[in-house]
Amino acid sequence: MRRQPSAYRDLLIGYHTSSSVFYGLISGIILALIALFLVGYLPEAVFRPESPSFIFVIGGIGIWRYSWAFTHYCRASYFKFVVFPKIRKKAEAENPQVPYYFFVVASYQISAGMNAAVYGRLLEEIADNGGRAMIVAGVTDPADVKVLQQVLLKHRERAPNVVLVPIYQSGKGKREIVAEALDFIATRPRVPGSQVVLMDGDTLLGRGCLKKAASVLQSNPDLGAVTTENIPMVKGSMLHREWYRLRMAQRAILMSSLSLSRKVLVLTGRLSFFRVEIALQPDFIASIRSDSVNHWRLQRISLLTGEDKSTWYCVLKKGWNMMFIPDAVAHPLEEMPVGNFFLSSVRLMSRWYGNMIRANGRALALGPARTGAFLWACLLDQRLSMWTSLIGPTFTTLLAVFCSPVYLAVYVLWILISRSILTLSIMAHTGKGNPLFVPLLYYSQLVGSAVKVFMSFHPYRQKWTRQNIAGKQQDEGLMLFYRLSSYVYNCVAVLAFVIFVFYVGDITAYTLNDTGLVDAWNAVPDFHSYQ
Repeated sequence: MRRQPSAYRDLLIGYHTSSSVFYGLISGIILALIALFLVGYLPEAVFRPESPSFIFVIGGIGIWRYSWAFTHYCRASYFKFVVFPKIRKKAEAENPQVPYYFFVVASYQISAGMNAAVYGRLLEEIADNGGRAMIVAGVTDPADVKVLQQVLLKHRERAPNVVLVPIYQSGKGKREIVAEALDFIATRPRVPGSQVVLMDGDTLLGRGCLKKAASVLQSNPDLGAVTTENIPMVKGSMLHREWYRLRMAQRAILMSSLSLSRKVLVLTGRLSFFRVEIALQPDFIASIRSDSVNHWRLQRISLLTGEDKSTWYCVLKKGWNMMFIPDAVAHPLEEMPVGNFFLSSVRLMSRWYGNMIRANGRALALGPARTGAFLWACLLDQRLSMWTSLIGPTFTTLLAVFCSPVYLAVYVLWILISRSILTLSIMAHTGKGNPLFVPLLYYSQLVGSAVKVFMSFHPYRQKWTRQNIAGKQQDEGLMLFYRLSSYVYNCVAVLAFVIFVFYVGDITAYTLNDTGLVDAWNAVPDFHSYQ
């Protein structure tokens, strides 16, 4: 089992980057037994190419999604194994020096042990890269400052030119503290070629992360910002850990694919690097402090969360390129906000996908000439995929209700096969995998798409998962109208979607013609007795 760096293991008890091999093996055996059971009990007609059910499984419903996923996978592999090694070789040959680093570290109620580990690793990385930096630390308690000063004193010999500036948070959220920190840095003298690093107070830098990311940014003049690979350290159950690992593995593939076009979909708030001439511009700071989007029905929506989408949009709008650095590793320290996996994951996805929904429209409006054709196509796909991902589950449910429950078993078998292939492809690209990825891939598709659809009709809903801060409320009567109208539009759209799938999928044709499956289902007493 891979754990946190040994020097900080005692400070991060319970945080791990991977799960037990034994329990992973047990999970794989259980999934294999389920698949064998379904193969043994499903009627033979399911596996005939001429069967309508077989055509349904491998037919046109999934062509767009799987071809799009295959495109991303091929692009990501080409970038990681062919293009990026050349970029790394160029950076190493030039060996550019960053004259000064400005770090903005945003924290909220971080434990003393975590503060010591995060700032200790940060100071080690600074010392290995010239040792000239200012760290502006957003803190919530005087005890935080005491811990940070102790850590700085411990590393003073190796990093004598590091200045630590604590700023107390005002309680207005992450946007405000990051903007205040950048305002302060903007008043300080700065050397051309310096870089600004925005990071969270619960992100542990991997070995060599600072140099690897900064050198690529410094040696490529067209890049305005870069973001890094994230390998999460998760505190919680195996299910929690593997869900985070799967998300980060999928993120690495998507980011690598987009980086082939020298673009990304977000400059992750966990850790991203910016050119100083971009990050200290007044409009950049203003976009963090007080950003908003206009909605055709809900008017102006002030943004509480998603400052990393604001910084990304600002860099994108100015015409700069961006890149994901796959060999620069940061370790986000993750823990579910509540104990229940379903409620926690939905709460997190509501924040993440809400940020995506709110940022999507104005980025699309920039047009492919500014964003690049492939990124623009990805932005368009964000709007479509939340619905196309629900076609299969909806179609199968309708078939089970109007034709035969055997279709549910067929679909479960398809999920096991297709997600196993996807899991193997993720393992081949990232080196990360676990049998739990198989059900978690489907869970993320189904629940994630449902959350995206909901948030697309309720984009005003915003709340930090750890801070008790919600989005700004307008007039109570107006907000009541917005909420009611959002639910009405949401319900009408879902109903229209189900009707569309019912008629376009021609459910009645399956009911009348696919009688072989119906008769076969009725002949299986072990299943039929529970109807």
